[in-house]
Amino acid sequence: MKKVLCRCGEPAYFNSITNEWELCSKCKRAVRGGNEVLRDIGFGKKYTSATLDDFSSSFCNTLLKDTDTFKNNLLMSGDSSVGKTHLMASIADYLLCGSVNPFEIRYVNMVDLCLRIGADI
Repeated sequence: MKKVLCRCGEPAYFNSITNEWELCSKCKRAVRGGNEVLRDIGFGKKYTSATLDDFSSSFCNTLLKDTDTFKNNLLMSGDSSVGKTHLMASIADYLLCGSVNPFEIRYVNMVDLCLRIGADI
């Protein structure tokens, strides 16, 4: 397969579902007007502007010491309305600003996941 470059000179991504080349995450975000990619991943409209700037720098420095962990799996749990989804959206935004392909990020709400599993049983 021929290597296709994005507008910025970085490699473009081949979407095997649509069989088309797509812009890298940085260019896609620029073209689509910000973080609309977060909505495509599954975050609600409320979280499209979430960034790690919303959290303290010491917390973020501790959190980002091992970002390779985020590329595998990340599960957050806690009480309602403590900021889990906001933090997950911020981490997704951080990864999208790097070299992570948007197709590599999946956000799943635990309640929805449990309902889907129950529906399949």
